[in-house]
Amino acid sequence: MATLRDVLLYQAKRENSDCPDDDDYPSWVCSDCARKAGAKWPKDHLATFHNGTCDVCGEKAGVTQPRDWGYPRLKRRKEDG
Repeated sequence: MATLRDVLLYQAKRENSDCPDDDDYPSWVCSDCARKAGAKWPKDHLATFHNGTCDVCGEKAGVTQPRDWGYPRLKRRKEDG
């Protein structure tokens, strides 16, 4: 069975060939991490955020998909242990 991450990456690849096809690429990113990676919010862009865990920093925050930030160069946070 496909995971939510699999579905999101599949959709992203169909929508934008610039999407990294990498297991280290995050599914969810907070605004702070996106901005630290140099991303800028596209003019007049709307997106849905939810309260979740950022895959980059591991903090609880409002997160959205990296595509909303133009696929900035990000890496998924390594799990402890």
